Amino acid sequence: LRPTNRAGVIDGLVVGLAGLATGTAVALIPLLRTLDGDPFSQVAVVLVAFGIVMRLGVGARLLTDHRPIPPLGRVLIASLTLDFLGHVFWATNLSGLHAWLVAGSFLLGGLLLGLVGWSPDRMTLARGNRERRTWITRFRAVLLACAAVVPLLAYWSQRTERLSWLLLSIGLLAFALVVVRLVLVSEELEAHRSQLDHVAHHDSVTGLPNRAMFERQLDELRRVDDPHPLAVLYIDLDDFKDVNDRYGHEVGDQVLAEAGARLTASVRGRDMVARVGGDEFAVLVTGGRIEDVAGRVAVRIQHRLAPPFVPSGLE
Repeated sequence: LRPTNRAGVIDGLVVGLAGLATGTAVALIPLLRTLDGDPFSQVAVVLVAFGIVMRLGVGARLLTDHRPIPPLGRVLIASLTLDFLGHVFWATNLSGLHAWLVAGSFLLGGLLLGLVGWSPDRMTLARGNRERRTWITRFRAVLLACAAVVPLLAYWSQRTERLSWLLLSIGLLAFALVVVRLVLVSEELEAHRSQLDHVAHHDSVTGLPNRAMFERQLDELRRVDDPHPLAVLYIDLDDFKDVNDRYGHEVGDQVLAEAGARLTASVRGRDMVARVGGDEFAVLVTGGRIEDVAGRVAVRIQHRLAPPFVPSGLE
């Protein structure tokens, strides 16, 4: 289940904030402590840290946003991972074996990134026009939960440092983003349930309620303690099979849709028009003196259906 653009951005931000908090507690604060009195170096280190976090967020979103991950996507994830490890090695120590690890990580990561750029299959990473939903898979839920906890753990470990306020702010922001993410999921699920309910109880050709919806509404009106009078009008389109056989189902669907529109225009707002069969419609009339009301509705239906049906392309 693929996320929407907003959900994917939020997930990437949460994971990126977790990386920022970890990097701040483990590497940034110790580095800044050694650079006291050199504002330019401090600003440069902070900018590099934010760049690392942005790449980490991109990699996390790519890792969780494709099911399955395309081969070129794995190469890009490997490149981002090596780039991140290179900065970790650089922040830890620049002497001896660590220097080789830094150089090797950056070099190999750059080569893999170049492979992604020059590959003729790079467009496979582009997203097509496919349906996406904000539902959370188990892997994504665990990832977000861990990412939201990391900044607060980092704050707890460095709460005596002067930048501890930054870690606390990151942690609160991460939790706020997770809450927003859950709200998006709830809204998406509610919209999906409404869509499924509409599809299950409406006809796809005319947009009218189907037989199941019509029968449910009729049963509800019958089950009330003091049922109101009601009437059911049944309409059948004569010779509709000949229309399908002669002109095709596309023209037949146009006729059905036009018939549904004319029937809807013939009734009151409180009445229900439904397609209950292939060329069969039913109208549920309620309220008032039912014999008179149903008679007037039937007359309007006859007048509305009397003019010829002229499907597009057959004028």
